[in-house]
Amino acid sequence: MQLRNVEKIKKSINIELENRINNHKKNYHLQLNLYNNESSKYENYIRGDKDLDEDNYNIEDKDKILFTHIEDKRIKGYINKDLNVISYVEFDKNNFKRCKFKDIIFKDCIFNANVFSKCIFENVSFENCRFYKPDNINIFSDECIFMKIIFKNCNLENSVFKECRISDLKFIESTLEHAIFSNVLIENNQISDCDCRGLKIINSTIEKFRFEDKNGNKLGSQNARTITTPNDCCYLYVYPKYATTIDLNVIQLEEGTVATTYEPYQGNKSSILLPCQLEKVGDVSDRLFRRENGIWC
Repeated sequence: MQLRNVEKIKKSINIELENRINNHKKNYHLQLNLYNNESSKYENYIRGDKDLDEDNYNIEDKDKILFTHIEDKRIKGYINKDLNVISYVEFDKNNFKRCKFKDIIFKDCIFNANVFSKCIFENVSFENCRFYKPDNINIFSDECIFMKIIFKNCNLENSVFKECRISDLKFIESTLEHAIFSNVLIENNQISDCDCRGLKIINSTIEKFRFEDKNGNKLGSQNARTITTPNDCCYLYVYPKYATTIDLNVIQLEEGTVATTYEPYQGNKSSILLPCQLEKVGDVSDRLFRRENGIWC
């Protein structure tokens, strides 16, 4: 099997990623101007003293946090117990920088157009949370760290994870449609029963990443030579980690458990008789396609 257009695909994804981030910035400032004009209110700034274990930012249930820059704070609920539960909170267009989220369960919360940079997430669960609204995506970037995290029944459509370290993270029954993971370190993660249509992982290092569905089918990377695809698998993309040391022209996928000698791709040519030649005028040109009955026209 030959891998074709890999660099072209990677370039396209990088352009999509940058466009998504730039559109987020434009939408943020547009919404901020509307917010200022309608309510005569401006952005809030909350800064801690960088002692993340002592300097807390407490969040009440059913609260709404809007256009707030929160830096160097440990995020907690108001209930004083080992594991905080934060429910029905709407986080709308906020920026979290160098914040620590630890031992928290977020339930039925809405995250709309937030940016998390250099944040730490440890032993955190998101249950029935929504991270997606058209043109208002969430971005995790600039060395965010995820450890022992669960997203269950969450909508993370179009979310961006850029330059993050992700370890022991589980996506369960969640939507990852068109999410982008770029330049991330992924260790021992799992995706179970999720919508992964259009999911893109690029320029990343992956160690022990497992996919599985409700029928128990698994697609894993723990064994670099053998993988098992689900029954409804349609596409399998292969991106070698060290492309400079691999001849992309001699990679071969084959069904079964017995390896065979590499065989070059065998193409074939067909002669097509046309009643007239194809023409082109400026940017407009004739096209050649094949009908279901096998006739070319």
